[in-house]
Amino acid sequence: MKRLDYNITDRITDMSKSLGEFKSVQKSSGDSFVNYATSSTNSYDFALTTNVAHKSFRLTFTHTEPDKYNIVDLSWFVRIDDSNVMASPRVSNATPYTTEVCYEAPQLGVTTWLIDCTNLNNPASHTFYFKFYFNGTTSGTFSASVI
Repeated sequence: MKRLDYNITDRITDMSKSLGEFKSVQKSSGDSFVNYATSSTNSYDFALTTNVAHKSFRLTFTHTEPDKYNIVDLSWFVRIDDSNVMASPRVSNATPYTTEVCYEAPQLGVTTWLIDCTNLNNPASHTFYFKFYFNGTTSGTFSASVI
């Protein structure tokens, strides 16, 4: 339609349509987010000694933005009986020592994971050393505690 043929009703209809499209879901990609990498400079971040078959702990990442939901991705590495995790980390499970991660439901201001350690070589005592790396839409701090 030519501009000279527009009337006020047509213009309002077009503006309303444009506004509706603007307010609808927009495409996003990796360039749409600011990403933050969080890790420590320690050779390991958490150690769990066990002489039983199964033991678990909760890993908590506390967001710097406490009143928001954020996307936080976890990368983790483990080494058995050696605190220099990244010198020879395990990225896959191999019997008799396995680790599994369970993501917990999102919460405002925190992201949590449950990590289960299996020591099928019990009753021998072994220490699982973990190194954690976080990448997300916020920075923050992390801690771990046995459950």
